[in-house]
Amino acid sequence: MFTIFFRAFLMIAPAILLSIFLLTDNLESAEQVALTTSKPFMCVVFGIYEAILFKIWVMPYLADRIVKFLYGDQGSLDESMERILQDIREGRKDEALKALEAYTADYPRHLTGWTERANLLRDGFKRPQDAVKVLEEAVAHISGKEDKALLLYRMARIYELSLDNTADAQKTYRLIAEQYPRTAYGREALAHISE
Repeated sequence: MFTIFFRAFLMIAPAILLSIFLLTDNLESAEQVALTTSKPFMCVVFGIYEAILFKIWVMPYLADRIVKFLYGDQGSLDESMERILQDIREGRKDEALKALEAYTADYPRHLTGWTERANLLRDGFKRPQDAVKVLEEAVAHISGKEDKALLLYRMARIYELSLDNTADAQKTYRLIAEQYPRTAYGREALAHISE
C-alpha cells in the first residue's frame, strides 16, 4: 500500500512544483527574464520525467489489471502446477504424471493441466495414443472455443506427426475448421486440409 502512495507522490509532487513555478509572475525584471527563458526547458524536463514514470509504473499496472479483467487468474500458475513443471524439468516424469492426473481431476477446467499432461505422455513417455485420449477427455471439460480448438489442433498434430495417421488428422482438421472457423486454430486447420 505504501508503494502506491509513494508512486502517486512521485508523479503528483513535480506537477505541483512545476505549476507553482509557472504561475509565479511577481519577480523583478532580471529574474523574470531568466524565469521566462527557463519555463519551456522545465516543461520539457517535466514531460520527460512524467513519461518515464508513466512507462515504468502506470502502463505495466494497467496492463496487469486489463489481463486480470479479461482472463481472470488463468494467466498465472498456482503453486501445485509450478511444482509439477519443476518435476518434469528435473526428470521425475512418473511423479509428474501422477500429479498431473490428480491436478486435472481436481481442476478439470484448467487448460494448462491437460496440455502439460498430454505433452508429457507424448514427449516424455512416448505414448502419443494416450496423449490423444487425454486431449479427447480435455475437450469435454474445457469450455472456451479457442481452448477447444487448441486441444483439437494438438490432437490432429499428434495424429499427423507422431502416429502417422493422416486420415484421423484430416478428419480432426476438418472438424476444427467447421466448428471453430473464427479461431486462430480454425484458420490454421484450413491450411492443413488436403482436398
